[in-house]
Amino acid sequence: VSPPPPVSSSTSGLPPTSAQLQQRSVERLYDKYLVNLSDLQVLVGHRNDAWQVAHSQRHSSLHVVDRFTIDLQLHRRVAYVCDRRLPGAAISAELRSLQLHIDEQKIAVLHACFRNVFEKKPGSDGGVVAAAMADQRSLMSASLLSA
Repeated sequence: VSPPPPVSSSTSGLPPTSAQLQQRSVERLYDKYLVNLSDLQVLVGHRNDAWQVAHSQRHSSLHVVDRFTIDLQLHRRVAYVCDRRLPGAAISAELRSLQLHIDEQKIAVLHACFRNVFEKKPGSDGGVVAAAMADQRSLMSASLLSA
């Protein structure tokens, strides 16, 4: 059970029902954060590709994901409760439109990039992402860019 949506106040002048009172009590248990991420995009290309030019466009051959916006609502419970139906945290999101442009080459590039980032090389501490990415000779980069 996620935190319930806010209860609209009654204009009828009637006292709130027990369900409305309970809902208001539950709402007070949570801090609510609204996050809007706008104009996000994912580009994949070779090191020497003009990603700066592609980044400024709505769509290009380097785009894996065209620009998109996502609205997030984060709820964090601020008090301990015994009721297991009330989660400690909840996330809800609204994604209006998402356009993907994926082919075999882009999948291979993303795979190589993520492998470099997340695979621990023998003798390394695994904490220096930039060094791991620079070691690959035919590096193709994937970038999550925000305008």
